[in-house]
Amino acid sequence: MALVFQEGKVSEPENLAARVLIRTYAKLHVPVKIEDVLGCYDLKLIGLGLGGDDGFLMQARPTGGVVFVNSEHHMHRQRFTAGHELYHYITGDYDERSANIFAASLLMPSIIIGEIWNDIRQRPEPRAWAVKLFAAQFGVSPEAARIRLKVSGLY
Repeated sequence: MALVFQEGKVSEPENLAARVLIRTYAKLHVPVKIEDVLGCYDLKLIGLGLGGDDGFLMQARPTGGVVFVNSEHHMHRQRFTAGHELYHYITGDYDERSANIFAASLLMPSIIIGEIWNDIRQRPEPRAWAVKLFAAQFGVSPEAARIRLKVSGLY
């Protein structure tokens, strides 16, 4: 199942995230183990105090490198930033919107978000609390989860 972002077109970053998950996992892990995914691309994850910056990618030649994330940010934001930087590494494309779509799709795979959201919505919790439960299951922020659910048509 792929997400539709505009006028019935399947998002390329969404498809790329699905291909990365297939390449890096024998089975789907939730939450996605971002360090393991990066490792499949010879990338290391290092947290540093980066002030106001989220993170950056330092590539080594011919392959691999280091993804630096802001250690002062919440772990969920660090995971998202790592996914964002992985997009830049894989594609060489520095479109920030595409990198964000990729990171959300990698950390909250379309193949499973509907099932998990439906299970959570079966519970009596209010919708805002359900989003927090969903976010916790995937190791992302409630804001990222809400956007992902809304874009996917589930929220």
